[in-house]
Amino acid sequence: MSNSILVKYNLNNMKRIILNFLIPALLILMIPALGFSQDCSLKNDKDADNQPRLSTGFLSFGVGTSYFLLSMDAGKKDIDLFFVIKGSGPECFDEESTVTINFDDGKTKMTLKNTGATNCNRILHVTFRNGPVTHTYLQRLSTRKVASFHIVGTDKTADIHLSEQDKILLMNRASCVAVESKKIV
Repeated sequence: MSNSILVKYNLNNMKRIILNFLIPALLILMIPALGFSQDCSLKNDKDADNQPRLSTGFLSFGVGTSYFLLSMDAGKKDIDLFFVIKGSGPECFDEESTVTINFDDGKTKMTLKNTGATNCNRILHVTFRNGPVTHTYLQRLSTRKVASFHIVGTDKTADIHLSEQDKILLMNRASCVAVESKKIV
């Protein structure tokens, strides 16, 4: 074969490789950046020790007579799920109070204990350690849809079911906290 034929043959093969493999691969890699990326704007603040603290701010979940506000806050050492119960839900909480999170699959659930102070102000805290590896609680919240919350106070209980929109919002915001919290450890 002559050199001109070999060059032409190699150029045709290169075009085929680029068109058939490289361009589709690049497009697949760009999909998350094109429109499926989520807004991870968290509020930046400082704690009492002047350390960075990130927060989702209070988000409302549930409808009807029982609902709650939830703020997911991440600091250098811990992550705090800060619940404020509204409507006809429990008013008082102590160290035995719990939140059971039931996931969409109907089989998986996660029970978390109150780590906040005893109070009758409708406030419940669940705090766990922040670190370079995402904590199991936060990992589950960021990768699975939550169907409902079963909240047990000292005076009564409440079952709060989430709409499809609430499920997606909770999962997206937990995912943001999971990603961004590692940056301040």
